[in-house]
Amino acid sequence: MSADTVRFVRIQDDELDPGPLPVPFHDATMGPFTHWKLRWLRLTADDGAVGQAPGELHPLACQALLQEGPCTPQEWWRKLFWMLRNAGHRNPATSGLLFAVDMAVRDILAQRRGVAWHRFMGATRDEVPVYGSGGGTNLTTAQLVAEMRDLVRCGFSILKMKVGRNFGACQDEDVERVRAVRGAIGPAAGLAVDANQVWTAEQALAFARRIADLNIAWFEEPVHSADRKALRELCGSCPIPVAMGESENHWLGFRDLAECGVAHLQPGPHSLPGYDRWRDALAFAETAGRVWSSGGHSHLTAMYVATRPGGMVEYLRAIIGHLATCFAAKPAIEKGVIRLPPTPGVPVRVDWEGLSARGALRPMRDECA
Repeated sequence: MSADTVRFVRIQDDELDPGPLPVPFHDATMGPFTHWKLRWLRLTADDGAVGQAPGELHPLACQALLQEGPCTPQEWWRKLFWMLRNAGHRNPATSGLLFAVDMAVRDILAQRRGVAWHRFMGATRDEVPVYGSGGGTNLTTAQLVAEMRDLVRCGFSILKMKVGRNFGACQDEDVERVRAVRGAIGPAAGLAVDANQVWTAEQALAFARRIADLNIAWFEEPVHSADRKALRELCGSCPIPVAMGESENHWLGFRDLAECGVAHLQPGPHSLPGYDRWRDALAFAETAGRVWSSGGHSHLTAMYVATRPGGMVEYLRAIIGHLATCFAAKPAIEKGVIRLPPTPGVPVRVDWEGLSARGALRPMRDECA
């Protein structure tokens, strides 16, 4: 067996349930979210090493993982990518599966070398900047202001809040909420807004013009992610930098976004099929000199961001902070940075014993070769 290949002998897939969110979360087009469960994958190699990642597996992938190998990460990716071709290469489930397997394979290889996942992937730093995200549309203005102030107290220098209440029908109220937050956090803190695709180009432009004097860092997902015409029109006249990319599941979609004039690209590792394709997506931002950030599972996303210069990690505290209660070990988030530990492999470890003790663990699959 080569040190750069992995052969699997066991697959485990579990659902982690940390319980109800302390406060339900709502954005412009979805919610309220009252629970947020997490599927967690464990792949055991023939040498006993266990690779982990959030995600779940297609039955065809399970069969292939237990019957084929040993393979390098690139060989595993190629086998699974083309095996699932007919499911669609823009399918979130396909991308999520490839993301999970790729992370788990590299987790095993990093453990074998005794280095952290991000260092195994070439990172030269252990800290990455993080911005605080929240501001659900279901919060009252007073609750919204209190949350944003608390994020500033926790050391976040950039914040993001939701806009587009009632499916975008309350722009006057949205404007007042943004003004209230800016007044509460002061001029020094960065402030971004996220509309979750709710408006037309005309509506988004009208909103942007009404808050342009508030020094907004970026305007995220102002129009539908599939409407490139509307996005191009908006980017050409918007007084606030436009951000887009969280809904892209194919790396080539980021070429289109850059060509449309998007100023802030957002390739999420969890939304793209593996590290190499995340890098391909990111290359469109780097080549065009665009700002970029990545969301998703913040404690894991930080590993990816650490491997490239620049970039930020989104920390949606209301949800990711709650999911993190499932972990016995995780990177620290404080004073606006995520600090990745030197622990070999992935820096997150699930609290299996604690979850089982409180009935928060549901086994979904356990197969052996």
